[in-house]
Amino acid sequence: MARPAGSSKKVRDTSDQPAPGRVLEDRSETTRFIKAHAKDIIKLTKEKDTANANLRNAWKLAKEQGLAIKALKTVIKEMRLTEEERMVEEKQLAEYRAALGVVPVVQLVLDLDSAAPIDEDASVAKATDAGTFAYHDGKNLEDNPHAMNTRRGQAWHAAYLHAQNEVIKKMAPEKNGDGQAPAAH
Repeated sequence: MARPAGSSKKVRDTSDQPAPGRVLEDRSETTRFIKAHAKDIIKLTKEKDTANANLRNAWKLAKEQGLAIKALKTVIKEMRLTEEERMVEEKQLAEYRAALGVVPVVQLVLDLDSAAPIDEDASVAKATDAGTFAYHDGKNLEDNPHAMNTRRGQAWHAAYLHAQNEVIKKMAPEKNGDGQAPAAH
């Protein structure tokens, strides 16, 4: 037993005891506690290793199938976010792109099949106009009144981003023939 400096009392060494807040009555209880947790940790580690191997194989298969892995990882990351988190991230990216003069290439593929009823096409056209006006009125992407899994939602979103890109292009410095911004005079 160690003694603190200047003390004649013995102090109990607790370096081999369980974490604070966990009081074990005897050595056999401590042993059972350790064994139970060690078994759980070993089991979970094996499961994690198996899951990691399966994940590596899934990425390998995706790559072999010709999928764009970087794009797939980005989409999967977005799928794990809430709708609110995605909107915040998208808004921040747009702000940073604008601040740095980076014009994003955004093309949402709209499924505008010719068999669609005329009134649906008209509502898509209205949503497109509304998206453009929303940007110029200072609204945010989160203000899209349509669900993103609809043609109107996609049209509104695409029009909003197109209007944003047009403004960014106007704000970006012009480039001369060699791709460089002209020298300031």
